[in-house]
Amino acid sequence: MTNQPVGETIGAILTAKKNAKMQKRHLTVIASITGTEEDKQEMSTQSKLLKEADV
Repeated sequence: MTNQPVGETIGAILTAKKNAKMQKRHLTVIASITGTEEDKQEMSTQSKLLKEADV
């Protein structure tokens, strides 16, 4: 487990989106972030990682 919760799942999300695209489908991924900037994971960092993955 890392200090980046998004980092634990981002690979699976990107793979699933890539597979859907190869099959000419669209996969929508919706995420909810719970936390604060004071958390060691920093909520803004998690949000940025998800946005970069188009989540």
